[in-house]
Amino acid sequence: HSNSANADNLKEFREGKASRGDNSNLATYVVFSAARAEEAAYETYNDNNQKMGALTYAFCKSLENLKDSSSYRSLFAKVEAIMDLKSNIQHPVLEGSGVDRGFLGGQFVVQKPYVEVESIDADNKKVKIKAGMFGGIDVGSVVSFYPSGTTDPAKAKLIAKGKVSSASQFTADITLESGINNQPKEVWAFVTEPVFKIKPIVISINEEKRKVFATRVAFSTQESMAIRERLKPLKQVSFNGENADLILVKGETYDSIIIANNGFLFATTQKKSLEEILKIYSKYKFLKELEVKDNSINVEIKLGKLRDGKVEFPTLSKTVKGYEYNVGETMIVA
Repeated sequence: HSNSANADNLKEFREGKASRGDNSNLATYVVFSAARAEEAAYETYNDNNQKMGALTYAFCKSLENLKDSSSYRSLFAKVEAIMDLKSNIQHPVLEGSGVDRGFLGGQFVVQKPYVEVESIDADNKKVKIKAGMFGGIDVGSVVSFYPSGTTDPAKAKLIAKGKVSSASQFTADITLESGINNQPKEVWAFVTEPVFKIKPIVISINEEKRKVFATRVAFSTQESMAIRERLKPLKQVSFNGENADLILVKGETYDSIIIANNGFLFATTQKKSLEEILKIYSKYKFLKELEVKDNSINVEIKLGKLRDGKVEFPTLSKTVKGYEYNVGETMIVA
């Protein structure tokens, strides 16, 4: 009887579904590599003039003053900075699905968005960072610099601050308010005031006296004035102009933001504030109006559906009839 029970259990085990292709139940992992795939890993000397691996030395030094709240990402930032000074002919690599978990703790650490520094000209108070207009960083953007490994700038000590003086698609030059004596790998840049170079977003408010949309409820004059006053600090918003980009429509439970030229719903104020929605739309408008010309690059971008792990692009016959995309489908830009 016991043998038969074991056989049943074995059968159940063998017939279980494999986890291949499903990462949801897999443990997170982190890998520190001493060099890129195309580089060799070299030895260096420690503080006692003894030979040891460059990564080993940097890793051990980074642990000396590591904060309890450090993640693997912030630990790696320290390792990278030390290796850059000790052995800049090789570049360490961080990989894995758990880079934002606490070091040896496992808890998830929320990492605020940051940009790496490419170069620092301390004499002229200039810094070049590895992000530009595609990241909402344009002339006039305010950028603050904190120690590399910082997870939240609100809880860290400011090193320097400045404004973007010039920007390309992928890099930006910042002129600092004060000097900086750090190496590029020792600091991270946090964009505190992004700038998207677009024409102001023209908003029309669906008021009782001037209804753009035929709805049961509409904004009163007092409500309209309050909205205008509330959005006044947003430089990218305007209420003047014949051709509106967005129409703000009052609802019985929550308000809606409608795209003016097609009547499509862009968002509702049910989960996000109006200010947040307008910032999202400004990014959408920036990308929509973006035109980058480079004769050396020939790129074709397609929008397709993801079905059963495969990408499906519209055929000519379907395109002529009108290719449909439905709510809930997974889309791929390729």
